[in-house]
Amino acid sequence: MAFTQITVEREIIGIGKAAAELLASKGARIAINDLDENKGNTVIGELTSAGYEAAFFPGDLLDQDVPPKLIDAVIRRFGKMNILVNGAGKPSCDGKARDNLSCTRSAKCNC
Repeated sequence: MAFTQITVEREIIGIGKAAAELLASKGARIAINDLDENKGNTVIGELTSAGYEAAFFPGDLLDQDVPPKLIDAVIRRFGKMNILVNGAGKPSCDGKARDNLSCTRSAKCNC
């Protein structure tokens, strides 16, 4: 039985990507959301090249209009959504973060 996973990421690398790959290997159809369209499309390319069904849905989840549109788009594409993996975590804001915007956005998301 096919099921659909959506992976929500701050950056689609690491745990989120590994979760998408693992669940795809078990038959999940993968929907990925990320701010970075290049990284998102790269991961989707890797998944589809491996024979998995996957789609990328860019968007900023801090924009209150995006989450309902994302859910609607995933359901239109795949028919349902069974699993949500939220990997939109908080980066290190100890001066090693890429920029202050990353820290500010993650702080808003994780409060």
